[in-house]
Amino acid sequence: MDALLAPLLPLLSSARLALEPLGLEIDKLEALIFTHTDPAGTTRLLTEGWWLADLRSAVYIAIAYLLFVLAGSLLWRLPFVPRVDPYPLKFAYLFYLSKLWDFWDTFFMVIGKKWAQISFLHVYHHSSIWLFYWLNSRVNYDGDIYLTICLNGFIHTVMYTYYFVCMHTKVPSKWLNQETKAKFPRGASVPIWWKSALTMNQMLQFCVMITQAGFLLYNECAMPNKVITQVSPLTKEDGV
Repeated sequence: MDALLAPLLPLLSSARLALEPLGLEIDKLEALIFTHTDPAGTTRLLTEGWWLADLRSAVYIAIAYLLFVLAGSLLWRLPFVPRVDPYPLKFAYLFYLSKLWDFWDTFFMVIGKKWAQISFLHVYHHSSIWLFYWLNSRVNYDGDIYLTICLNGFIHTVMYTYYFVCMHTKVPSKWLNQETKAKFPRGASVPIWWKSALTMNQMLQFCVMITQAGFLLYNECAMPNKVITQVSPLTKEDGV
């Protein structure tokens, strides 16, 4: 890897020097924004120095995105540049990578000392799902895998919605007694009435996915035909 990156180092160094004047102006803009939005520095200091938490990095990424849109649109309009089917990438591979995001749950539990939440089922679920979707990102990424991705994606959408609601529905610490305030310095969460329904839906998801897997194994189902990727390309005769 170092040998591959070595020729790029002088180019990256030159680009960094060329962008430095712009970076200084962005730093001034960042300071101006914080002066108006958080003059006391009560919130911005919590993520000070974190990776990609500075305005310079955010602007550079936005510029890179815009350049990609411009250059990519021009390049792929050329007649000799082949069309690349993005379906396997965006459907299975990106969903596989999204499972990395789920590891944050465990990370926050550990640093927050929430040991009761770190159960065997929790750890087994995250580690096994990560490995299973690695396999699905390489083979059999079509056909029957649709059901598991749709179910898992839906449940996680509802689950993170629940987390979001919990974060923003708290009893202020000033209204708590001293014992509760010491345990929850930022306020105690208000019970969410549909928490039990979320848990039941998670278990239902597990049952449906296990039932599907058992059915496929018991009946020795053959690998299904591709559902979306086997579509004939449109031609001028089709009115395109």
